[in-house]
Formats: sequence, C-alpha cells, structure tokens
Amino acid sequence: MRARSWAAICGVCFFAGASIAVGAENIRTRLPLLTTGSEAVAKVFDVKTVRPLEPSSFGRLRKYFSARQQKNVDQFLGALSNLIATRNRIAGRLGIKQEWWWPPDVGTDVHSVMKHDPLTDRAMPPDELSITSTRLLDQKLTMRVEERYKEVARDGTDLGGTKVAKVSLVPEGGRWVIDDITFTVQQYGKRSATTLTQILAEDTNQLRNAREKIANRKFEIRTARPVQVDRE
Repeated sequence: MRARSWAAICGVCFFAGASIAVGAENIRTRLPLLTTGSEAVAKVFDVKTVRPLEPSSFGRLRKYFSARQQKNVDQFLGALSNLIATRNRIAGRLGIKQEWWWPPDVGTDVHSVMKHDPLTDRAMPPDELSITSTRLLDQKLTMRVEERYKEVARDGTDLGGTKVAKVSLVPEGGRWVIDDITFTVQQYGKRSATTLTQILAEDTNQLRNAREKIANRKFEIRTARPVQVDRE
C-alpha cells in the first residue's frame, strides 16, 4: 500500500515538473527572436552621421521603439512643428526669407536641439563604436553600446571621452523594441548619466518654451533707407 502511494506521489511530481518545464519553454518560444533586438540597436546606433530628429528620419526608425517611447518622440516632433510654424509666420511678417533665421535670444537653444540626435545622444558621430553584449532576463532584453570619441588639443591634451549606452528592449508586435536607453558619459575625469526619456522631455520643453517666447512678441519692422554720403 505504501509502495503504491509513494509511486503515485512520484508520478504526480514528475508530471508537475514536466508541466512547469514545458510552460517555461513555451514562454521562451513566445518571445521574439533576439536578432530583432540586434537589428533595432544597429539601425539606431550603427550610423556614420548625426540624424536630427525629424518626422522623415524617425519614420524609418519608428518600428524599433516601444509604443511608450514613440509617444515621447511624437510629443517632441509636435513641439518642433509648432515652433517652426510660429517662426515661419514671424519671418513672413518681417519679410525674412532665410530658413536659418531665428530671433537672436532663442537661436542658440533651438539650434542645439534641432542639430542634435536625441535618440543616440549625439552631436557628432563617434570615432569608434562597438555593440558588445546581449542579456535576456525576466522577459527583458538589454544590450550595451560603447562609443569612443578621440580629440587631442594642440598641446597634446586628450579632449576625447567615452559613452556607454545601456539599451533596454521589450517585446512588442512580435519583435524586440527599444523602451529606454541609459547614457553614461565619461569625459574630463567626470561621469554623468541620463536617459532617452529624460532627453526627449527636456528637449520638448525647450522647444515649447522657445515657441511661447516668440509667439506673442512684437517685432519691429524697419524700412530700408538709402545711405547718405557726405560730400566735401
């Protein structure tokens, strides 16, 4: 009697263990292929030029980002569109046709945002780039991107630095997509860190503030006058 009971118990334990193993295997097989994560990181980081964040440039990268991060980018693009529309209205009223023109007190801030690539936190392409590791844990994928910038002053001082981007990816729509990025910069003996979410929020606020700053301002329209030349 005891032997039969012990055998029955062992049988139940075996099948329970097998069910757990099969369940875990099913979870793994339901996750997207790791190659989709590698593709997303390569498409965003492995480029030779700096891509300012615009509707056309992000259109090709949208599928590589999570819905949460797409929303953050769309808010940035909306603020950028509103600012440019306001600038164009003012320029038209003043008769200014140069596309590079901005009111002096906002020009520097606007250009620093528009010429920068917030998706990679780059103002210039790195001299060296390596995508070094992939880690899958608790249905989340992380990848590591290392960048090296080389710049030497005339006196031989090293002005370069390194940046490590820890990319966090989540499964969405049958592939791994970028949900956030933590950037850690080491330069001049100092270390600083920020995230893609923080960068997009700060840049979006900066664009909105620039628009509010110039939206209701009264610009003086001056009529050109001929130059008078003194004659002796």
